[in-house]
Amino acid sequence: MTTSERARAELYERLDETLGPDPADTLMGYLPPVGWADVATKADLRALEPRFESLDHRFEALESKIDATASRLEAQFERALRHAVLTMMATTIATASAAVGAAVAITQMMG
Repeated sequence: MTTSERARAELYERLDETLGPDPADTLMGYLPPVGWADVATKADLRALEPRFESLDHRFEALESKIDATASRLEAQFERALRHAVLTMMATTIATASAAVGAAVAITQMMG
């Protein structure tokens, strides 16, 4: 049996008359905001456990996929960074060699 808004209002009025507004507010605060038929019981929650377990497995699978993707991205980043560093080193060495070669050639031409 659900409690109608009218019944709740009548109860509040009676409590207010008998106990005063503050105790009436306190007691009304203990009533559920909806009818008792809408309140979940422990049995209702136990009935949902298989669904929660299923969700746990799905989240674990998703977490594994995310971890695998993160590992792949990290490996790709490391390869790209290594390639970039080696390319910069090779370019720097080639540039320095060219500069030394040019300096030697200029020195020989002048001297």
